[in-house]
Amino acid sequence: LRREQELLLNGRGLPDVRTPLAGRPVAVVGEPDHSELAAIREFVREQDPAVIAVGSAADDLLGLSWVPNVVVVTAGVPASVPSADALRAATDVVIVTPRGGSTREQEAVQRMGIAPLHVESSATSEDIALLLAERHDASLIVGVGLRARLEDFLDNQRAARASTFATRLKVGSRLV
Repeated sequence: LRREQELLLNGRGLPDVRTPLAGRPVAVVGEPDHSELAAIREFVREQDPAVIAVGSAADDLLGLSWVPNVVVVTAGVPASVPSADALRAATDVVIVTPRGGSTREQEAVQRMGIAPLHVESSATSEDIALLLAERHDASLIVGVGLRARLEDFLDNQRAARASTFATRLKVGSRLV
């Protein structure tokens, strides 16, 4: 909280996305299994939520003929950059850069003719995706393939999961 107070509590540092999120449901897709995506297929068909894909999940969504509205990429993690098709299909591309971190992914995205939005934070890309939905007043946030079970908190690095815990508290009852 001390390190990310302004971001977590006030949303400062989060970009204004062009994708309309206010008052609508939002699906945040992390690292889903095919069965998890199949489970929300009817929800997507009926509710037409805005879709925020985290990293290469954007390619999984395109494979199902779902177009991600927002793609969140992690700087310094080349595997988190989806295909050029997925990036071009999205209305917004957000790059999360650790403070003082690499901008190689941002430069790669810009070479594709895409002007990415930028967030400087130690929070995970999943957390940034959830915080974007919350800040832009999503009516409901459906998390798919987000890993935040007790076992995940105990098994992974605690510093990386601190933002995840605080983010889940922030989005509160909006997150399903």
